[in-house]
Amino acid sequence: MLEVKINNIIDNLTSMHDEDPARIGQLDAITNLLIDDEKQTIELLRNCNDEQIIFWVATSLDEVASEFPTSELLEILESLCIKFSNNRMLLHNFQMAINSIS
Repeated sequence: MLEVKINNIIDNLTSMHDEDPARIGQLDAITNLLIDDEKQTIELLRNCNDEQIIFWVATSLDEVASEFPTSELLEILESLCIKFSNNRMLLHNFQMAINSIS
């Protein structure tokens, strides 16, 4: 399941020092997982309520949106803007992804 795989990567990321160059590889792994299966990615974004998962996934959303520029993904991103409207960083990432589709 995609969420479990991403959670494992998040565990690795959160145990690393902020300056650890291996973090880039972990972030790339999240991006690759999301791009690998559009259906699972859509399902994750639609149903996930875990802000930590959304935080880490959001760093890859502009690339995901470029790969899957669908109206379905656009609708989900817009709903995430509402759902996480109190988090400016997430809003910025969602908006970047929306701009990749529009």
